[in-house]
Amino acid sequence: GEKLDLETSYLRLKLRGITSRGITSRGITSSRGSGFGVQDSGVEVYEIEEILNQKQEEVSPNLLLVTGESGAGKTTMLKHLAYQTSMGKGIRPIPVFITITEWMETNLSLVEYIFACISQEVSPEPRIPNPEPRNEVSPQNGGICPLEFIENKLANGKFLILLDGFDEEPKKQTEVKEQILTFINHPGYKSNKIVITSRHRITGLANFKEFEILELTPLQQRLFLEGLVSRESDFDFEKCKELIMAMEQNSKITHLTKNPLLLTLVYIIFKHALVLPQRQIEIYELCLDSMLKNSALGSKVQQIE
Repeated sequence: GEKLDLETSYLRLKLRGITSRGITSRGITSSRGSGFGVQDSGVEVYEIEEILNQKQEEVSPNLLLVTGESGAGKTTMLKHLAYQTSMGKGIRPIPVFITITEWMETNLSLVEYIFACISQEVSPEPRIPNPEPRNEVSPQNGGICPLEFIENKLANGKFLILLDGFDEEPKKQTEVKEQILTFINHPGYKSNKIVITSRHRITGLANFKEFEILELTPLQQRLFLEGLVSRESDFDFEKCKELIMAMEQNSKITHLTKNPLLLTLVYIIFKHALVLPQRQIEIYELCLDSMLKNSALGSKVQQIE
């Protein structure tokens, strides 16, 4: 199916920090100045890049855990972060995107899998451009990144390791956690940045600063829908406007449009059936019916995962 354009189509998600007691964490100053993202409750919210870009050493988190429900956009957020970083935008480490389920299909430790990813023995998406090579490796000929280069960058904390989907391997969560702890406790690797995503909070990772993805605001919903519609070959802004108006006039469906996946499904249903679901189960039933009638619709859903 059509690939999501991470450069132009990404909706910047908002995060808020939480402590072990579930209280919003403080101590991070927004790079955009005071007052950025302050909601009605007075809770400051952030984007993932500005959290990782913090300069104050006492609050600059190298280790992040980002939680969010299914469809909240966790995977897309990490892929966008990897893309931005690999293009030299925002934070500067070398990104390594790892799908935990794929990693667990191997018998490799975390550090071994990182070496395999960078040396292109395996190829997780998005593929990472070769870093500045030595003489024997050329980015033009697709050469393999030398192991000495990887070791040097790891030892100097130059990697951004993105671990996606902790909760998707329930039988191997203990193993995954042990691998992560072994890596961050290694004196030669502890300066690297790690971001883990999960639907649920993870116990036993006390060194990780925890954030959760917030529900989409009305403005974010509008921007997301407009971006979704504009990417379609048969885009219809009138349908988009009709849906936005219908959503504004029907407060009962607010909880059905709170994350990118649900909002995409609501849009697909509205576009093809001109109805608004009233319950979450209706979203799946109506959307499945629409996709069975038009198999091409499945690609739109896969882009949000």
